[in-house]
Amino acid sequence: MKSGLPVQRIGIISAPSSFYGIFEKLSAQLNLSEAMKRHLSEVVLNRYGICDSSWDTYSGYANIEHISIPLVAIHDNHDTYVKKIESEVLVDAWPEASLIETNNLGHRGIIRSAESLAVFYHKLYA
Repeated sequence: MKSGLPVQRIGIISAPSSFYGIFEKLSAQLNLSEAMKRHLSEVVLNRYGICDSSWDTYSGYANIEHISIPLVAIHDNHDTYVKKIESEVLVDAWPEASLIETNNLGHRGIIRSAESLAVFYHKLYA
């Protein structure tokens, strides 16, 4: 989309917005040592040509000031896998965005909740 993909609207469900956050989460899940994290970080930065160790290059909230496409995000307040702040940061940075908050559904519960998906759909296509 940042490269010109024609999109009319965007909807995200419990998605991370920080590229570095994804890296940190994966590192923790794999129980990587600090030395291995540094090595993997260098590999990622070199492989994708990210200069000056700027992980924000691939973060969802980076360089979006010019985007006029509406965004609707839905995230649960008790998501322990991807914290709600990820959606909050993206919505705060996005020029035309809104956040729907759910309670006690967790990370995957939103897609099993017909009520939450209906609210999401109606907001996305309003």
